[in-house]
Amino acid sequence: MNIESIKEFIATTKKSSHIANSDISWELKHSLIFSNDISEKIHKLGVDFDYYDPDASYQEDTEAFIYAIQLKSDDLKLAVEALC
Repeated sequence: MNIESIKEFIATTKKSSHIANSDISWELKHSLIFSNDISEKIHKLGVDFDYYDPDASYQEDTEAFIYAIQLKSDDLKLAVEALC
């Protein structure tokens, strides 16, 4: 993990939050979040985070993923601030 990966993780998390807070259906939110543009990109960045997939509804799965990446993003923001 490097600083560019961290910045990209934070940006992708922000994008995910915008999707999750939008007025589209949970099914569409789920499809967008668990796509190459979001979840696959996050995994390829090599940033580890704790995520439990409840394997429930579209809403619960999406909210669990967003919560996990948001927690990690918040920690990484503090780390970046400390380095700068």
